Amino acid sequence: MIDISDGIESDIKRIMESSQCGAEIELSLLTFSSSFLNISRQQGWNYYEMAVTGGEDYCLMLTVAPDSFKSISSAYYKEFGNSLTVIGKITEKKKVLDFKLKGQPFNLQKHGYDHFRL
Repeated sequence: MIDISDGIESDIKRIMESSQCGAEIELSLLTFSSSFLNISRQQGWNYYEMAVTGGEDYCLMLTVAPDSFKSISSAYYKEFGNSLTVIGKITEKKKVLDFKLKGQPFNLQKHGYDHFRL
C-alpha cells in the first residue's frame, strides 16, 4: 500500500521496484469528478494523463491477490463506507509498466513526480 501523492505513475513504480514485478493500469477504470473533467476540457488537458501523472491526490493505492479482493473490499466498505476500485493488475514482467485505454496501449507524454530526478 502506498499513498499516491506523487501520482499513480510514480507510485506504482515504487511498488514494482520493491516487489520486483510489473503492472498494467487500465485507464478506463479510473473515476473522475465532473469538476476535474470540466477543467481538463477547458485547459486542453488529457484527463487520463493528468490523472496518472498529477500528484497531491492523497489517496491510497494497494495491491491484493485477486482471490482476496472481494473479502477485502467488503471489509473496507463496512469499515469506511467507501468502495475500493480496481484500476489494473500486477504482472510478472519485472519493472514493466503498461498503461492501457480500453485494452489498447496508451503512451504517456508526461511523468509523475520523482523526488530524486535532477
